[in-house]
Amino acid sequence: MENDFSVNAREVVKTYGGRRIFNGLNLKVRRGQFTVLLGKNGAGKSTLLRLIAGLEPTDSGEIDVLGSNVEFEDVGRRQKTAFISETISADAGSSIERIVKAYISIQPNWDGEIFNKFIQTFNLSLDKLFGSLSRGQKIQFFFALAAASKPDLYLLDEVTSVLDASARFEVLNHIRGEVARGASVLLATNIAAETHNFANEITFLIGGSTGLSCSVDELQTRFGKFRVPVESTSTFKIPDSARPVQLNRDGSISYLISSEAMPRDVLLDQRGVTIEDVFIYFTGPESAK
Repeated sequence: MENDFSVNAREVVKTYGGRRIFNGLNLKVRRGQFTVLLGKNGAGKSTLLRLIAGLEPTDSGEIDVLGSNVEFEDVGRRQKTAFISETISADAGSSIERIVKAYISIQPNWDGEIFNKFIQTFNLSLDKLFGSLSRGQKIQFFFALAAASKPDLYLLDEVTSVLDASARFEVLNHIRGEVARGASVLLATNIAAETHNFANEITFLIGGSTGLSCSVDELQTRFGKFRVPVESTSTFKIPDSARPVQLNRDGSISYLISSEAMPRDVLLDQRGVTIEDVFIYFTGPESAK
């Protein structure tokens, strides 16, 4: 059912300066799911979020967000969608309090208690000028605004990379609660490890399309993970399709490989496949040989 998806992108093509970023990309984000968007630098993660947010047009293809095509202005859709990125800004000379008052006027679902909780948690002063905030504080402020508007869809572009550990925990913990409420989250990040215990779905951008899209639980069946002991690293024949994903304390190396290509008689890595393993698999060196 199409109503099961907060985002439904179909055959999206986007070109910048003669370079084709997306070549018929398809992406679906289920309602009430936390989806992690991964890819190498330059794969188009930020571009895709801006297309979904309706901030840039596609060359061709269609994107529906919350049941509405992003090509058409829809106030309700915008009120229910929160886009947070370092690229968004506000008047440097305005105080936080003034910006908040303007924002409240266009948000019918505003929850002041949520906003005040985050302002106190992040130790932000309402009388501070926006231009005086650090990079991390700006993201904290925009997240507080977004959370208080209780959106149905969060589009988060690398926001956790500029937050300290405490702020990242608060953001991810709130997002987990929002997913439980029924909201959808699409988080673009290269910090894959921090999302493993929160995310439901993973989508990997490869070569202008979605090269991998599945639930986090499916990673355990799609991939196999094995260890090569340090004394065997020079003699064990590592399959060409295997990729090193972790150097272990005992000197052994853990490799990831597609489940159908999993070699026999190897030392299985009992820790299971993580999102970070998959990220390294698609972006790291081809082999350790």
